[in-house]
Amino acid sequence: MECSGKVTPDSIVSPVRDRYQVGETVTVRCVTGYVLIDSTETFESTCQLNGRWSPIHSCEPVNCGPPDLPDLMDLTEENPQTLYERTISVKCSSEYYKLEGNANFTCDATGEWVAENGQTFSQHTPQCVPVCGITKESARRRIFGGENASLGQIPWQLLVKEPQRGGASLINDRWAITAAHVVEKQRSLIFAGGMVNARDNERVEMQTEKIIIHPGYKTPNFDNDIALVKMSSRIPLSENLIPVCLPETKTNGPAMEEKMGTVSGFGATSDKKMRSQFLQYGHVKEYSGFCFQTNLKVTDNMFCAGDADGGVDSCKGDSGGPLVIPLLGFGSLDTPYRLKGIVSWGPPECGNKNYKGYYTKVENYLDWIRETMEKN
Repeated sequence: MECSGKVTPDSIVSPVRDRYQVGETVTVRCVTGYVLIDSTETFESTCQLNGRWSPIHSCEPVNCGPPDLPDLMDLTEENPQTLYERTISVKCSSEYYKLEGNANFTCDATGEWVAENGQTFSQHTPQCVPVCGITKESARRRIFGGENASLGQIPWQLLVKEPQRGGASLINDRWAITAAHVVEKQRSLIFAGGMVNARDNERVEMQTEKIIIHPGYKTPNFDNDIALVKMSSRIPLSENLIPVCLPETKTNGPAMEEKMGTVSGFGATSDKKMRSQFLQYGHVKEYSGFCFQTNLKVTDNMFCAGDADGGVDSCKGDSGGPLVIPLLGFGSLDTPYRLKGIVSWGPPECGNKNYKGYYTKVENYLDWIRETMEKN
């Protein structure tokens, strides 16, 4: 009797021959993508008098198993096959998030899910990050001298009522950005968002976990007037509550890139300094020259903006709120709204055509913002 050259499926033997004599022993190894049940790399088998090999162990396909998905991520297919050379795809579970990283993976012989570019799922796990700067509703109409915003029109706008009224901008699903002077000396605050009526019972309230003021913040001239606020839990994003995008890079030119922008807030809307119940917005442009007579030192970390006629201006109670480009109503998937300024300080009188307000230049702080969020 002789034994065939095949001991068990999906394996190779050594030495290689077509037939083997009784008593000959071979070393058996599984082919790529298959493994022995006991996790050993090889086993030895001997040709028996009956023409069969013994012992015989099965080579089973590598099973990568379902990947450990991060928050807000799902598989595109329920209960997919996870064996060698099978593929899976991942997606974000909410339309208010976008996938960063690889979406498609194949089960590799190593037992890892591997993307086409060679990156493994475990070491280069894709993430679902909030969509920023995109609104579903655009302004159809053209603060102080401003107009009421409609729900979902400025979905990154946040409001803090106490101990003093101020604004902030949502920049992802855990962090907001505001002016340092709005949150200084505060350990904990409650911000509200997802509304245009400050008294709206349906507003989303957010408890702060950390308030981090820029280490270079100085009073009384408001240099480095910027702070980051971390919320105690993930913010439920919706059509009415979406982050604004940060500037892509620091420019050496005008902060607003010579474009008109939109400022918004729940601050004063008249000379009586009455705070607005409703979210207001107005369009402003940047001014490079004289803004108003002041003894405070103007630095490169701030810029002034306003309306040529003085009819539109940020005012008391708007502090910490956003100034974005492009003009409200002109944002798109290709041109999302980006936060260029934070309402900082200005003259005692709002809406005077001879005076303009000062804004913190956000692009100067991109490294600090990124590093602060990573460490906290």
